[in-house]
Amino acid sequence: MRLCCSLLLTLTLAGALPAADPFRDPKLPIEERVNHLVSLMTLDEKIDFLGQTTPVIERLGIKSFTNFTEGLHGLGWASGGSITSTQFPQDVGMASTWDPDLLRQMGAAVGYETRIYNMKTGGKRVGLAIRAPMVDLGREPRWGRNEESYGEDPFLDSSLAVAIVKGLQGDNAKYIQVASTLKHFVANNNELHRTSSNSVVDERDLREYFLVPFQKAITEGHAQSFMVAYNLLNGAPCTAHPILRGIVMKEWGFDGMICTDAGGMPNLMRSQKVVSSLPEAAAMAVKAGVTVFLDRHAGYVKEALDQNLLTEADIVDRIKGNLRMRMRLGEFDPPALVPYSAITGKEEPWYGPKHKALARLVTDKSIVLLKNEKNILPLGKTAIHSIAVIGAAANEVYPDWYAGTLPYAVTPVEGIRGKVGPDVHVQYVRDNINNRMAANIAADSDVAIVFVDNNPTCGAAFGRGCLPSEGKEGVDRTEIDLPKEQLDLVNQVFKVNPKTIVVLKASFP
Repeated sequence: MRLCCSLLLTLTLAGALPAADPFRDPKLPIEERVNHLVSLMTLDEKIDFLGQTTPVIERLGIKSFTNFTEGLHGLGWASGGSITSTQFPQDVGMASTWDPDLLRQMGAAVGYETRIYNMKTGGKRVGLAIRAPMVDLGREPRWGRNEESYGEDPFLDSSLAVAIVKGLQGDNAKYIQVASTLKHFVANNNELHRTSSNSVVDERDLREYFLVPFQKAITEGHAQSFMVAYNLLNGAPCTAHPILRGIVMKEWGFDGMICTDAGGMPNLMRSQKVVSSLPEAAAMAVKAGVTVFLDRHAGYVKEALDQNLLTEADIVDRIKGNLRMRMRLGEFDPPALVPYSAITGKEEPWYGPKHKALARLVTDKSIVLLKNEKNILPLGKTAIHSIAVIGAAANEVYPDWYAGTLPYAVTPVEGIRGKVGPDVHVQYVRDNINNRMAANIAADSDVAIVFVDNNPTCGAAFGRGCLPSEGKEGVDRTEIDLPKEQLDLVNQVFKVNPKTIVVLKASFP
């Protein structure tokens, strides 16, 4: 009897204990949880939550959070240095697979590796809001960022974008693996003067072309965040454009995170000249719908409050989008309920056979056969005894601007040697030294394979070092031909060996 009474007393007392903070109660509606959490925050904390890296709030048990994480075609460089991870072909290559199911697998692999590094770094270097995919339509062949695009067709682009978003975010009904951040909203297609150029687009082109990949990725893929573009759209800066609220939120039902690009907020004053001060710029962006600044913002937001350009209610309204995203990541819920909490940070799948095989499969499917005169391809092992491999690109594996650190690399000439084995004589030469070496080797071989290319980083710092036919972020191309020396090399080899195969390793049309 005493035991029973003790048990009853224990249960009664347990039932009377105060519940955990409502924002940590996974049974409550997400909006109720978000509202409660915001109610516990000070004004300074709310302002801090408009930043791309938010600080710890110890009294609430809230960890630091960063969205400074790149994932264009594999987890890329992050705050504090490069990240070793599985690297897939550039987006222009992945688009050439025409395979949404395969790219969903790719997205899942990138999301999984992102979770691992988030655990490894305690969330400090790698966050769970990853900047991918880039869904701007590549309608201009000279655009320096065509390498990051899935092409010019809105149906293909949106189909692949939805698949990648679903892969990144996972297939759990309640929780997401990582939060996909789409780039760059919207009508963004040039690097020269990109912070002041104005994309003039009529309503039909806007809705039937430029908005389609973003709309599908949000309404069908349920992407949790996106980044606004630098350019203006019909005279209004994308950083503070009315369509953020008028179309994205109101029509599409988006309720997550909207971040500026780096420099986007001060550009409102500097290059776009739509406001006369940085507090005005901060207020304009927040009122338009921006929830995260990738620039120093706290002082300007406080000045905007002091000048009655913003209210605390405006800030509360915006940071709720960031908190909804973090709720869906499972940050405030018991780990046992969040399936992705089982990822320990000890795994290294980038060295494992599964992710190696996936990277190989995506790469194989990205290859496009442009021409096969006289059916030279495929080459038969028994019929070929010697191969001339020519071109600097045959012995290079280039990273691009957003690549992570490669866990391993196989150059084309190494791959050819490994494929044909010791019975086939493979000679390699970079170029036509004294105009003859490459031609002589080609003439003495059964087949010549010439590799021509561009360097995705141009071998130089941001915005520098590119040949006229090369581009990257910050640099548009001024030519769409190969450099003359590469064209000459192809012609010289073909002249002495009609069985010449040209492999174009290029980021562009």
